[in-house]
Amino acid sequence: MAFVTDKEVLKPGLIIFRRADVGHRNFYCRVKLPKADRYKTISLKTADINVAREKAFDQDADVRFRLKHDVPVFNHPFRIQPPLPCSGEGIPGGPRGAR
Repeated sequence: MAFVTDKEVLKPGLIIFRRADVGHRNFYCRVKLPKADRYKTISLKTADINVAREKAFDQDADVRFRLKHDVPVFNHPFRIQPPLPCSGEGIPGGPRGAR
């Protein structure tokens, strides 16, 4: 990852780093998921390295809690939703293209 700067390994499977491809100096953490070849990357929303370390350990504990209690680790807020039906009612001129 060429865009990773200021990388620090906190423990095996947990690192904090900054990204060179963004316009801020905030830290991120990357947590390795046990028994899987996957990682979860989380914005720590702080530029202070000491706060970032604390937040990274909190995020690591959260991921482990989720795995232990079968709570999804990854959410998909940008999942494609089906389009909403639009009858064109209440729009002056009716549905788009109707004349």
